[in-house]
Amino acid sequence: MDFYMLMYLLRVDHSEATQELLEDLQRSSRSAHVKETQRWARSVQQEVFGASAAELGSGFGRSVRAVEEVMDRYGPWQDYECQAIKADLVAIEWNGTGRV
Repeated sequence: MDFYMLMYLLRVDHSEATQELLEDLQRSSRSAHVKETQRWARSVQQEVFGASAAELGSGFGRSVRAVEEVMDRYGPWQDYECQAIKADLVAIEWNGTGRV
């Protein structure tokens, strides 16, 4: 799930993704957004299967089901992030002008 979300967030073409590339991106990704989104996706995956990630196995059908559920819930999750960023920007707005 972590690699899927990494590819999705960083717009990595799946046909060009290698294990080595994904591991390098995972190590170099310092974005709190990426890490928090990966944590969220893992929590959805655990909720779907009611088990820890280690117990989920790696069957293709299970992976597809988890990814489908994550994508179904991603819109509201992303909106939550957008609202948090908006609140931060409004807090530093200059004299009610809408400029930061």
